[in-house]
Amino acid sequence: FEQVKAALAPRLNLYPELKQSFLDMRNVTPFNQDYSSDNNQKLDVPCPTFDHLDSQTEVTNYINGHDHTWWYGCILPYLPYVSYHIDSRLIGSRMHTWLQYGLNIEGEVYFCANYNQRKDPGGDAYTVDPYSDPFCQGYGAGDGRLVYPGMPKGINGPVSSMRLEEIRASMEDYEYFYMIDQRIDKYNQIHGTSYTSIREKLVADYLPSMFNGTKMQTSFTSETFDNYRLQILEIVDELY
Repeated sequence: FEQVKAALAPRLNLYPELKQSFLDMRNVTPFNQDYSSDNNQKLDVPCPTFDHLDSQTEVTNYINGHDHTWWYGCILPYLPYVSYHIDSRLIGSRMHTWLQYGLNIEGEVYFCANYNQRKDPGGDAYTVDPYSDPFCQGYGAGDGRLVYPGMPKGINGPVSSMRLEEIRASMEDYEYFYMIDQRIDKYNQIHGTSYTSIREKLVADYLPSMFNGTKMQTSFTSETFDNYRLQILEIVDELY
């Protein structure tokens, strides 16, 4: 990976900021493997699927001891794990970054947003109607498909999905958590206070009722989620 970057970087000499950003790219490869002490140098950035952070042992192997960790969802996993599947609970698309921030996972990989093909037995790809066929490879309803073609509905452009809208809001929550924690750190330094970080509050107060490992708690409701968001907004109000 470093050799590839070194070979391609000179092509960006006229764009120094873009070149530096390119050189700073990390080696993120979606893959599940044992990241214990014997194997923890195989990849720069561990990037397991959502279900491979389900136990404390896996969290230790994939996250602890690494400066950066990403995760991703593919055709697997299914419910009760977090996923972006059509037949999953929609609230999971919204609250998954709460778990992501609590675990200190920095990034996420998702392979495609408008995939509408399958392969025949000979391996040749053919197009399917995403409105009538939700499966990209025969399973994982909605996987790789967060936007839809607008022309069949008389719209000149892509059509969003409810899942995509919730994913966007979820990522905005992640950004808010990051900015709030920066504010908390600064506030504590200036005023000598000891406000708990949002990450610590998530882990201690919220995530246990939202998730069991990375499985969604079936008893968790959107009403409770809204209440948690209000509690965090009250913290923001105090800080500002």
